Amino acid sequence: MKYVITIILILTFFISNHSQEKLPPGELLIHMVDRPFPNPWEVEVELEALGTVWDCEYDIDAAGDYTGGTQTITEISQDWWYQSSACFVTEIHEPFIALGLYKITVTYESEVAWLIIDWRSKDLVIEAYNHNFNDQDYEYHLDDKTITYTGGSTSLNGFFLNIWDEIAAVDLVTTGLEDYWDNCLVAIRDDPSDHPVIVWGPYPGTLGGPIDNYKVYYSQHNHGSPPGVFSLLATVDDDVYEYIDNAVTIGTDLYDRSYRIMAAYTDIDDEPKETSPTNFVTFQLNPPSKIGLDNVGTEAVMIYDFNLSQNYPNPFNPITTISYSIRYSGLVTLKIYDVLGNVVETLVNENKSQGIHKVQFDASKLPSSIYFYEISTEKYNSVRKMLLLK
Repeated sequence: MKYVITIILILTFFISNHSQEKLPPGELLIHMVDRPFPNPWEVEVELEALGTVWDCEYDIDAAGDYTGGTQTITEISQDWWYQSSACFVTEIHEPFIALGLYKITVTYESEVAWLIIDWRSKDLVIEAYNHNFNDQDYEYHLDDKTITYTGGSTSLNGFFLNIWDEIAAVDLVTTGLEDYWDNCLVAIRDDPSDHPVIVWGPYPGTLGGPIDNYKVYYSQHNHGSPPGVFSLLATVDDDVYEYIDNAVTIGTDLYDRSYRIMAAYTDIDDEPKETSPTNFVTFQLNPPSKIGLDNVGTEAVMIYDFNLSQNYPNPFNPITTISYSIRYSGLVTLKIYDVLGNVVETLVNENKSQGIHKVQFDASKLPSSIYFYEISTEKYNSVRKMLLLK
């Protein structure tokens, strides 16, 4: 028998009848399932804001009211779900959540599961008396220590989710958030590959032309010292707001690497321009590894790292391309799953040589939904999410 308890961890504020310029309501719920009833158990759940948070009136949370907190959940004797219209009784359901990038960590029997959710959009559904539109509902399975969607079986441990992907009616809107561009860049330090991950959002201002792309700049400098000159590292598409620096790994070296983003556009005179930079974020690095170009005599030999890239385009309809690289030749499987964990297609199941590979996924026979793709080799496993919109 599956024993379930729902813990309402966080909530937002409800819309005031006197003002529509406030954050709509919503709750984050994690149901504790497959618990060892009647044996005692204890689960710790932590909410942590990564970077700047904006409050219910879209101002920067200078007071630190929404930076997170920790709850300890213990066993109960009943088999029930604890539901609440908590947006009307906000004083009893701390910690509160607002417009931020949040990491949710669940610890049970010294094992840690976590996921990251980006709530930084002003376009949450406005329903003053029905917060369910904005609710995020998950399960934590005590038996295998995984986080899943409610009713699902695919593990979300280590996943990065966006509220505008999770709720179909929500778009990514940053215009109107106080000083957004100066505060939007966030460092993610928990990628399984240990590579630096940076996340930002769309430029919120009005420019002299449409945004062409975003440029990632970096500065490498002594640990603890401020960054010096920034150099161009990469250029990404105008709808991409995440970058993984696969050239370095996070560690304890004497050097840091800082990053910042600039939006590139073409003005009315057909001149290329760039916006002011975002805030910068900094990672401490590992000593240089041999992954990259090794000079052997006069010949450059490429040593590839393991990597599973985000599919492109994403969202897609109905065809998208998935790229991956493997460091060693061997058997590779690449499978597509639905939100319930069912395999809907196997794209790759054969020996592949080391290097970079691409495969197309045709979802013309599938309904619009979130899907997951997983690569597995003898030495590497990774999962990413994609969105089919028809």
